[in-house]
Amino acid sequence: MALTPEERKELEEYYGSLLEMFKSKGWNYFVEDLSEARETLTVENIATLEDLHFARGKLDLIGRIENLSEQIAMLRDDLNEDVA
Repeated sequence: MALTPEERKELEEYYGSLLEMFKSKGWNYFVEDLSEARETLTVENIATLEDLHFARGKLDLIGRIENLSEQIAMLRDDLNEDVA
């Protein structure tokens, strides 16, 4: 799908802003806190099927957030390759 120049500029700004955020101390603290929260999700804390689904949802979100910076960097690179 071809992007208009305006759409391309908007995406470049969006990705750039996110990549700047990922460099911040606050983002690093946030990701560290999530990693620590992941460690508290143990089998011993799961008593019901509902608990299991809730824990799986938490783990999925933590994983997505932990990998977000890499995903955005790849999307930006793909955007830049489309120009070449």
